[in-house]
Amino acid sequence: MMISQALAATDAVVSGDAPRAEEVSLEGKRLFSIEANLGPITAKERAANIEAILERARNDEDFVTGLIQAVDQGNHSDVVSGNTKIMTVTEGDANLAGTTHQYLAGRYADRIRDTLSVDRSREHASESLFTSLQQSGIATGVLVVLLIVLQFVTGRIRKTLRAWRGKYIRSIRLQEVELLKEETLYAVLMGIVKISKLVAVWFLIFTYAVTILAFFPQTEHLSMRLRDSVFHTASNVIVPSVIGYAPNLCFLLIILFGTRYFLKFISFITVQMANGTLKLPGFEQEWVSPTSNIVKFGVIVFATMLAFPYLPGSDSPAFQQVAIFLGVLVSLGSSGAVSNIIAGIFLTYTGAFRMNDRVRIADTVGDVIYISLLATRIKTIKQEVITVPNGLVLGSHIVNYSSSCTDPGLILHTEVTLGYDVPWRKAEALLKEAASLTELISETPEPFVLQTSLNDHHVAYQLNAYTTEPGKMALIYSDLHRNIQDVFREAKIEILSPEYRAMRDGNASTIPEE
Repeated sequence: MMISQALAATDAVVSGDAPRAEEVSLEGKRLFSIEANLGPITAKERAANIEAILERARNDEDFVTGLIQAVDQGNHSDVVSGNTKIMTVTEGDANLAGTTHQYLAGRYADRIRDTLSVDRSREHASESLFTSLQQSGIATGVLVVLLIVLQFVTGRIRKTLRAWRGKYIRSIRLQEVELLKEETLYAVLMGIVKISKLVAVWFLIFTYAVTILAFFPQTEHLSMRLRDSVFHTASNVIVPSVIGYAPNLCFLLIILFGTRYFLKFISFITVQMANGTLKLPGFEQEWVSPTSNIVKFGVIVFATMLAFPYLPGSDSPAFQQVAIFLGVLVSLGSSGAVSNIIAGIFLTYTGAFRMNDRVRIADTVGDVIYISLLATRIKTIKQEVITVPNGLVLGSHIVNYSSSCTDPGLILHTEVTLGYDVPWRKAEALLKEAASLTELISETPEPFVLQTSLNDHHVAYQLNAYTTEPGKMALIYSDLHRNIQDVFREAKIEILSPEYRAMRDGNASTIPEE
C-alpha cells in the first residue's frame, strides 16, 4: 500500500530527458515498457514498483482480476483494482507512445488483467491446452475461408476489369492528344488489384499469427510483443513519417505527372512537325528529331534537379555523399561525351550532312546511316560500318558529295598522261568520248578537259564529268576508266607514266593486243 500511495501522490510531470525503456514483466512475460520518469521517480524505479504490486496481486487469493480498470484523473490516468492502485499513466508516457493517457492506461489495464487471469488458470493447463487447440483450429478455418473469399473477390474484380476494357476503360484524350493509353490504364488498375490482394494476404497472415500465439499461455507474451512492436512502429514511425512526407510526396507527384505530360506534348509537336502539319519559318525538317531529343533531355534534367531535394533521405549525409561521389564520377568520366554532344549539336544545326548522304570524313568515305549527339555511323562501299565520334567529325574536314549533286551535279575527275606526240585536241576529244560512253555521266553540262601540267615527257590531261549519282561513285569511276582504256587503245595512243617512260629502252609499245 505504501508503493500505491507513493504512485498516487505524484503528478504527471515527466523529466526533460527520457531514460531508456524499462520493461515491466511478470513471471518472465513482458507486459509493457516504462520510458518516462514520474517526478523524482525514475522509469526503472516505476517499473520495479509496478512489478512488486503485480507480484503481490498474483499471490493474493482475494485479488479480483476482473476489477482491473483504467480511471481518468484529468491530467493522468490510474490503473486500479478496487481500492488498490497498480500504476499511474501520465501525459509523458502517452506522448512517448504517440497516443493519449486514457487510451494507453486502458491498454495496460487489459494487458495486466489478461496476464493475471492466464497465470491463475495454469492449474487447469490440460483444459486450457485443449481449448487453445480448439480456438487455433477455428482460427485456421477462418483464415482459410477468408483467403478463399479474397481469391474469389479478386478474381471477380479481374474478370470485371477485363469485361470493362474497351467499354468503360478507354484511353484518356484531350482533343486529339492521347494523354493515357487504354493499355496503360488497364495495367494500372490490375496492378492496384494485385497489390491490394497482397497487402490483404499479409494482414490476414499477421493477424492469424498473433491470434494463434495469444491462445497458448506459453506464447502469449510473444503475441503481445509482436502486436506491440507492430503497433509501436506503425504509430510512432510509419504513420508520422508518411504524414510528414505527404507534402513532399505531393510535390514529387506534381513534378512526375507534369514532366510526363509535358514530354507527351513535346512528342505530339514533334510528330506534327515531322509530318509537315506544323511548320516554323527557317526551321529545317531534319532538325525536328534532334531538337526534340535535346528539349526532352533538358526537361528531364530540370525535373530531376527540382525533385532531388524532395526525395526521401536527401538531407542525410550519406545521401549527399553518394550524390557528390556520382557528380564527381560523371564530371571526370563524361568530358569526352560532353564534347561529342556539343559537337553533335553543332553538326546538327550547321547542316554538314544528312541521313543517306555520301560523305568523306577525314579518310573515310561512305553513306551516313546513323546520326546522334554522340557519334555518326558511316557505311563504306565495302559494307564496313564505321562509327566516328562527333568530336572527331567536327575537327575534320567534311566533304558532302550528295549536297554537291544539286544542279548541275557533282564533278567526277580523273587524270591521264599522254606523250607530246599526241595532239591535244585529239586527246581531249577521246577523253570526252570515253565520258559519253559511261553510264550515269550526265550529257549536260558536257564533260570538259583541263591540261593540268606539262611534264618532261608527257602532258597531264584531267577529265571532268558531271553526275547526279554520288552514291555510285566507285562504279562510275571504274566504268569511266575502262572506257578511257578502250578508246585510247582503238586510237593506237599509248597512256604513259613517268616511271615507265624513264625505263623505256626501245621496247615495243605498251598498247595491248586485240
